[in-house]
Amino acid sequence: MNINASIIDQRLASVMDQIRESAADELNIKDDEKLKSLAFVYLCVNTLLDLGFEESFDCLTDSGGDFGTDALHISEEVDGEFVVTLFQGNTNVI
Repeated sequence: MNINASIIDQRLASVMDQIRESAADELNIKDDEKLKSLAFVYLCVNTLLDLGFEESFDCLTDSGGDFGTDALHISEEVDGEFVVTLFQGNTNVI
């Protein structure tokens, strides 16, 4: 494994620990492989949108019937406009 992949893998392990309880309670995700995929999407949402834990976790839609969307964020309305950000992650995480 190269150094970049190793760094991301370590970060994902930390995020998995952070979201494990919420993922089990709210999304019924208990399997470590699914949790790792969810953690990757959570990390992307949290990093790219600069949101807190609750806001980032609330964006996750990782479940059946979501049309392949793993996270969705709708910004606050400003001058009658808002931004919709969609995240779709690959399930084959490191």
